[in-house]
Amino acid sequence: MSINAPEKSLHVKAEVVWSNKYGPDDEISPRGMGVRFLKISSQDRKFIAKELKQSGSDNLELEKLETITIDSGDD
Repeated sequence: MSINAPEKSLHVKAEVVWSNKYGPDDEISPRGMGVRFLKISSQDRKFIAKELKQSGSDNLELEKLETITIDSGDD
């Protein structure tokens, strides 16, 4: 998976764990997808969390990021 931010581009191993491409787009079932990071460095995880926080995302999204992130320990 490639994540492009203005300051940096990340290339991490991830898998799609849910997808709502065609369903309703509401608070219960937002349109989009969720991913689980299979291999991501601690530095990249912190970068993503910082970008989410700066974008105005609420704490729930940060908790989701921490919950679905798997750090293999290979930085």
